[in-house]
Amino acid sequence: MRALIIGGGAAGATAALALRQAGVRTVVCEARPSGGADLGAFLAIMPGGLTALAALGAETRVRDASFPATDIEVRDADRPAELHRSDGTRVRPRTLTRAALYRELQAEVLDRGAELQHGRRLVGVEHRGDGVEARFADGSAQHADLLVGADGLRSAVRRMLDPAAPEPAYAGINVVYGSAREVPDPFPDGYRMIYGSRCYVGYTTAPDGTTWWFARIPRPELTRDELDGNGPQDWKRLVLDHLGDDRTPAAGVVRASGNDVLAVNARQLPSTPVWHDDRTVLVGDAVHACSPAAGIGATLAFEDAVVLGKCLRDVPGTTAALHTYERVRRDRVEQLVAAGAGQAHTSAHRFAGTSSAGADAGGGHHADWASPVHAGRATPEPHRADPGGSTPRGHPGQWGH
Repeated sequence: MRALIIGGGAAGATAALALRQAGVRTVVCEARPSGGADLGAFLAIMPGGLTALAALGAETRVRDASFPATDIEVRDADRPAELHRSDGTRVRPRTLTRAALYRELQAEVLDRGAELQHGRRLVGVEHRGDGVEARFADGSAQHADLLVGADGLRSAVRRMLDPAAPEPAYAGINVVYGSAREVPDPFPDGYRMIYGSRCYVGYTTAPDGTTWWFARIPRPELTRDELDGNGPQDWKRLVLDHLGDDRTPAAGVVRASGNDVLAVNARQLPSTPVWHDDRTVLVGDAVHACSPAAGIGATLAFEDAVVLGKCLRDVPGTTAALHTYERVRRDRVEQLVAAGAGQAHTSAHRFAGTSSAGADAGGGHHADWASPVHAGRATPEPHRADPGGSTPRGHPGQWGH
């Protein structure tokens, strides 16, 4: 079997690793001319995501490019800080830039013998005989037995698979994120989460001294003119205006930032009616996208990859394998994405390794490679309290959305 994977980001790269591990010849087609270096974007990978990466043999690379969080400090604008510390018995979340994650996963893809092509923007898909043909903006075309849509929130594959598919909805918050080399009140070895009177700010200081921060601001959707016309100083002013007179370290961190600042509209895609046809399938944000407050987008994408690979490995026939993939994944991810919309105030005690209400009501699980998948049923995978393994109140999550 030969598979084309559209999208070379986190979902596409891990899908390539899973399919290669299942014995599928794989080509990754990425629209951008080079790797995914998004200005200011960083993310935390929760323990469940690290477990899925370990199932694909990619955890070591990501660990080496990231740093762990031991502590979390939660502050309100008018309350003393609360410090929560990991008890040392659980896997810790790890933070890295989006560019570093893409770089490490893509390097692993190449090391496994898969092909990675840049500058391949998909413009059309057509079924031909027992396969599918993908056409690209540069005039080229490629044929494969299977096409995997891992092209993110604005997925072209999703629209081609189902022209009536819903578009991602605005989640009600602007997200501004950036970095600073020197801040007046750094926070190494963990995350400082600040509930301001009008916005929410979190930051962490990396071992090299860089402080990465984000701000979530409940307000109307940013217009295209604002997104295109505003610069770093405009976004800093937006955050500072919403911090107002709050007596917290947040304003000092934002003021210390230079030009490595940008803003996005947070969007989510709770449900997609069509996940696949006989030769095309969706993974990651292309089929389910979480609010940044959920913090599980990467974990769900990595799980998708593992489960899809196992289905293609274990279930005879591509169509049956894709049906099984959807059956195993749909209920879980839709429950979690829906729950994620209201998870901004999850207890910090979950980060520290204690239980709390609000954990994944459906029962989380992490993906492993050894357990078999059957067309009639899926062998249950080990269960956890939640998909991230530990999820603090206002946890770092997916700030790069």
